[in-house]
Amino acid sequence: MHHELTVYGFTMDSIANMPVVILKDAEEKRTLPVWISAREAVAMATDLMGSNVAETNSENDLIANLLVRVGVRLEKICIDDVRDGLLVASAVFSIGGEEIRIPAKTVEALSLSLKHRKPILISEELLEKAVVLDSGVSMQNDENNARRFVDYLESLKPEEMGEYPM
Repeated sequence: MHHELTVYGFTMDSIANMPVVILKDAEEKRTLPVWISAREAVAMATDLMGSNVAETNSENDLIANLLVRVGVRLEKICIDDVRDGLLVASAVFSIGGEEIRIPAKTVEALSLSLKHRKPILISEELLEKAVVLDSGVSMQNDENNARRFVDYLESLKPEEMGEYPM
């Protein structure tokens, strides 16, 4: 059995000083935190905000355009397990009525979900194994959390971002 979660927002893990993507179900009873790197946070924040940068990139997205041209469609994102402390994700595509599951890095799968507005299905087993936040904890997507995240992104040094053009 799978539960559908969506990207609820971002927060900062003040202990690890790392961005965290918060996934929640529609009833906000199940919450799954996903720790990501600073570089991944920038890309996902752009997708989540639906900024002009993300729209411009999607118009010129070679792979997305190729998939559409050959009749391949992204159906959903699945996160089914945890191995060695890392979430195991896959993207499920359909072509000619057949489903094809392709393994993906978790952050890439989450970005695909945001970019293409597709559901994220989390297995019941994973929710039982994973570190799940108590549903009583308030994870409001308020201005304070947003400000902390922006402050964090602004404090990053170019060398922390890797070898990608800024």
